[in-house]
Amino acid sequence: MNKIYIKSAAALAALMLVGPLIAPPVFAANANYDTSGDVKFVTGDTGTKPVDPTDPEKPVTPENPDPTDPVKPPVEVTKGLSLDFASSLAFGKQKISAKSETYYAHGQKILDGNGAVSGIVPNYAQVTDVRGNFAGWTLSVATDGQFREKGTDITSTPETAAPLGTYLTGADLKFSKGVTNGTVTPAKPSNVNSATFSLNTSDQVLMSAKANEGMGTWTYALGATADYDSSARSQDAVAAQSPITLTVPGSTAKKAAAYTTTLIWKLSDTPGN
Repeated sequence: MNKIYIKSAAALAALMLVGPLIAPPVFAANANYDTSGDVKFVTGDTGTKPVDPTDPEKPVTPENPDPTDPVKPPVEVTKGLSLDFASSLAFGKQKISAKSETYYAHGQKILDGNGAVSGIVPNYAQVTDVRGNFAGWTLSVATDGQFREKGTDITSTPETAAPLGTYLTGADLKFSKGVTNGTVTPAKPSNVNSATFSLNTSDQVLMSAKANEGMGTWTYALGATADYDSSARSQDAVAAQSPITLTVPGSTAKKAAAYTTTLIWKLSDTPGN
């Protein structure tokens, strides 16, 4: 019994000696427990409503020069990349002149909540890229041909064979003061055509986005609101200034009639250079 007792006592003594060498628990001032917060993005919806080109965070309701001609809906290039809007142009009702004359385009009319014209903004085109692949794109414009009398079929009645006065032969449509504005400001398209240039049947690049550019909604506007004659709001009004001009030679035969051309705004998923 004694031997057993001694052995047990020795074990207890050993425990008593080791015990004080084990560090007591340490309590921090705060207990941290990490968790995660996740979000996943997918390609967005195309067809963004038109915005004010001077304030791209502000939606607007644009109206064509002819209020009976509705604004066309957005056109999707591919899922997430769309051409949302492009202005139609009006140069008013002009008197026939035997001299060379330059005519000025009206600004883009904007409607208020009651459908009344509340003001103007620069004429513009609008692109939205919410694909999420940062691949870039290119916006260009061309015309389908020279200004001609409304109703003229340019296929069956080309300018070279048309009766005198059918086409505004030699007329020159020019754009100037191009500027871009957008929502994702670090991704501004690097190529913006700010020069003065004539439109024709060849595509003219207005702005293009390289890879890692052009995400979000971007507008290409011709000048600023102050560059337009704000009093020219009716379809027949004669404007006194604009970054968009139509020059018609005095030598061109003109009918007492309405003339028109078609502007072809083109968005492609080809990145800029």
